[in-house]
Amino acid sequence: DLKVIIRRWVKTKRLEMVGSKLDTIAGLEKIDKAMHIGVVDDCTVLCRIELKNNLLKLKEMEAKDRIQKSKVKWAVEGDENSKFFHGPDGFNFEFFKKYWDVVGSDFCEAIEQFFTSGGFSKGCNSSFVTLIPKIIDAKFVNDFRPISLIGCVYKVVTKVLTNRLVSVIRDLVSDTQSAFVAGRQILDGPFILDEILKWCKR
Repeated sequence: DLKVIIRRWVKTKRLEMVGSKLDTIAGLEKIDKAMHIGVVDDCTVLCRIELKNNLLKLKEMEAKDRIQKSKVKWAVEGDENSKFFHGPDGFNFEFFKKYWDVVGSDFCEAIEQFFTSGGFSKGCNSSFVTLIPKIIDAKFVNDFRPISLIGCVYKVVTKVLTNRLVSVIRDLVSDTQSAFVAGRQILDGPFILDEILKWCKR
């Protein structure tokens, strides 16, 4: 199975990277101890510089690996990726699933309250923006990716509203609107226009 082979290869490479990092750190510590007691020459200094550069490269590879893993986790789990996408209150969907017997009735009551009153309880629609660095040692605004963190109640309400709109959106949106409606394609408009122009040129 190709998937098993790839996973085995990735695991081997990660173990090799961890081993290289430990060896590099051990080498640096050994040189630092020697330099501390005054055993220093040009060869030792050059060796330390090389080890330091290797360590920085290994750390950069680790950071890239973490970034890639977070992207894959988001692509697979979506909003259930609780480590990254929790609300400002600190409670994520994993928490509500685990303790549903305790908080389930209150959670459902909060959802029903919105559809009864047309508004959220104080704090339910609170959100804040946090910045995720795109690169290592991010310094400039362009080096960060903003993301808005909102609570689970707000997310559930928006999901319910979206699902309800799906059944009636076709009746509410004009037939000339070809995008963002199930069964219609954004390129339908240009294709129809192209056919009309060809017909007019006959």
